[in-house]
Amino acid sequence: MADSIDIYCIGKTEDFDFTTLASNVVHPLALSVNNVADMANQVVLACKSAKLGELTLVGHGDAYGQYIGSDWVDNKNVESFRSSWQRLVPLFGSDGLVTMGGCEQGQNGSFLLALSDMLDVPVRGFTAYQRALWPGNQGSETRCFITCTRGSHDTWDDYIDPAIKKVRSALGR
Repeated sequence: MADSIDIYCIGKTEDFDFTTLASNVVHPLALSVNNVADMANQVVLACKSAKLGELTLVGHGDAYGQYIGSDWVDNKNVESFRSSWQRLVPLFGSDGLVTMGGCEQGQNGSFLLALSDMLDVPVRGFTAYQRALWPGNQGSETRCFITCTRGSHDTWDDYIDPAIKKVRSALGR
């Protein structure tokens, strides 16, 4: 049995082909998922011969939650997906980690902590908008396991995201 494998899950959305192309360049084991239950099924199958290291969940998000396929997951409904999350718990190795890859996930420590409590591994997100073709993980990292810690602001937080927000506001988005 291999030590551990890292898995990159991408929700099927209107920009799925673009995201899949980006993920295959960045990550060799990318799974296309329809929803939370499908993600759990596919991850269980992928971990037949190895423990799970880092699980990255990519989908559109904001400071309140994130899409995993067609499922919007946030503080209000995270508990309703408990049975799917619980299927992942025995898969994680000692280096287990979940990265929420949607935009602004690091701004909601209570959501990350709720996921961490269910999965029994650290869960992290990043405070800024995420870019599919960029290496990812823009902005300060918020990592939650028992409690949450946030890294110091970086260039994304201080300059790039505020500029993007101004442009989006001017365009009426």
